[in-house]
Amino acid sequence: ERGADAVAGKVDVPLPDVPTDYERDAAGLADAAFVTANCFARRELLAAIGGFDERFKFAWREDADLFFRIRASGAIVARAPDARVLHPVRPARFGVSLAQQRKVMFDALLYKKFPRGYRRYIRPHPPWSYYAAVAAGRGDQYPVALCGWCERVGWRSFTDWVGTCVSGRLAAEAGGCRSVPGRAAD
Repeated sequence: ERGADAVAGKVDVPLPDVPTDYERDAAGLADAAFVTANCFARRELLAAIGGFDERFKFAWREDADLFFRIRASGAIVARAPDARVLHPVRPARFGVSLAQQRKVMFDALLYKKFPRGYRRYIRPHPPWSYYAAVAAGRGDQYPVALCGWCERVGWRSFTDWVGTCVSGRLAAEAGGCRSVPGRAAD
């Protein structure tokens, strides 16, 4: 589009028949509004906004940060849906999804910088299930009695109960647990 300062195309992420959590996470690129794997921005614009924010150390949310800063500058971002890039998911070792949890710090950084953009494009509500799972898993480290019932039953029992409720809800939302022959879930 003429007059555009930046243009974003589409990203296709092929997945196996039964994708892992890691592969499903990478497939989210296909729905993103602006992915640095398939975009361009004028050099003058990148210089004006300071390029990439180097606090985003891993490939996670750096493209959303760039997109939000481009929009905040008043620049015109056009869409090019016919410009498509194939972005295969790179092979990863078993358990990579656990290691990927460190990327959450970049969610926090992006939210701090652009709370409205984060809620509009990334996640409309805080991930309460994550917080509850962390609280349940760390309950024995924080022996706090919230009420007489918690004192009598014990904080650890209470947090175990919360963890069980959260786990059940997450499993229900994910369609339940399933075993996939010949493929380890990570």
